[in-house]
Amino acid sequence: MTAAAKKGIFLGALALVIAAALGVCALLGREQGYTFEACVVQADEHALLVAPTGGGELGTAGLSGARLLDAGGSPVAAEDFAPGQVVLVTTREDYVLESYPVIYPDVMKIQQTGEYRPEFAAEQWAAYEALFGAP
Repeated sequence: MTAAAKKGIFLGALALVIAAALGVCALLGREQGYTFEACVVQADEHALLVAPTGGGELGTAGLSGARLLDAGGSPVAAEDFAPGQVVLVTTREDYVLESYPVIYPDVMKIQQTGEYRPEFAAEQWAAYEALFGAP
């Protein structure tokens, strides 16, 4: 094999490795799933009761297995969520389990936005209590 052929094979292999690495980096940097903005209505160590801010059904977002982040992207604990906080909820798919409140399944990430809407949360909780009474 000539030196030129070896050089061509090497450059071709190098190009394939670079293309594969760029593809993997693109996939790792992309957030998969469905994200919506919601206001925390109630919170405990297992789940958040959230109301989508753009309209939609009051629902439960489980915290187990979800990445919990502050507005800057740093990890936080379940107790760092409180009624009135606006969050971004990312689930694997764009569907809910029908019940009331609905259940948002397969929650992957919940990120605080730094915004607070305590009046909205209080209205949503009052509507929930009107239907089911106080817990």
